[in-house]
Amino acid sequence: MRLEFVWEVSKQTCIVCLFIFIFLTTITTTYHHHHHKNTTVQALHAANYVYRDLKPENILMGDDGRIKIIDFGLATQVTPSLMGAAGTRGYWPPEMLRRNGQGKKSPYGFSADWFSFGCMLAEFITGVSPFRNAKAVQFGKNKGIKNKGECVDAATLEMEPDFTDGPMAMDEDARDLCTRLIKKFAEDRIGTNSPQEIMDHPWFDGLDWEGIKSDTLQPPYVPPKDVNAQSQESIGTFQSDPDYKNIEKQVLEEKDHKFYHDWTWTCMKSFESEVVEFLQHEKSLGKQLVKAGKRCCVIS
Repeated sequence: MRLEFVWEVSKQTCIVCLFIFIFLTTITTTYHHHHHKNTTVQALHAANYVYRDLKPENILMGDDGRIKIIDFGLATQVTPSLMGAAGTRGYWPPEMLRRNGQGKKSPYGFSADWFSFGCMLAEFITGVSPFRNAKAVQFGKNKGIKNKGECVDAATLEMEPDFTDGPMAMDEDARDLCTRLIKKFAEDRIGTNSPQEIMDHPWFDGLDWEGIKSDTLQPPYVPPKDVNAQSQESIGTFQSDPDYKNIEKQVLEEKDHKFYHDWTWTCMKSFESEVVEFLQHEKSLGKQLVKAGKRCCVIS
């Protein structure tokens, strides 16, 4: 995470941070989206970290067509004693849920991410999450489980999704890859021994992995430049949240000012980039928006 800007107004201290994560390139098809996420996860694993929250909601596309994996709050170093569920139900690997004969949790490692990767891959291909659907919930109910979340857990542990027919049907290579990614036991899962196992799978035949890794391939799809966000009217003003009801009445106290006293700072690289972008915008308009006497530089 990089600190970009900090400024103060009468009632608030505003902090702007940019989350910088490893990202390469993306292409419009599901096939190419997932080779990119594969290399990102591979880089994390090489640094001895397991991500633990791989899901569609954490995959964003930038305005240049490249994708970024966000929300690394649950990423952690892999140790022999790493145990316990973390992430999002339905993408948890079985080893996060499994208990031994004494009821103790099972340790897990990098392969947990490949299970989540397989769930997400299947969801991007078919539009249906393997263990977050009505069939998975019914699987749990048939075992006498009433809680929906626990039904999803039961399906994760025991149910085998059907990729041959119905809403989750897919072609042979995709079916083989997804099936091998969501194996119930980590030692049987593709990618456990090496990410190269996944990269060598026939579903990725013809892919320029070196071009992906070096970020030399240009995305053939770049999203429109219009704002990809809902209006404030659609989002609301958070007035229903008690934490925000009296936000206008909140004032920084003296102790707060002392705490933030030395925080005012600007990342020069970010500032320089914004200056250049602004000058380029002026140039495209054919006129200056800031008076000459107040300018720090010009662009020719």
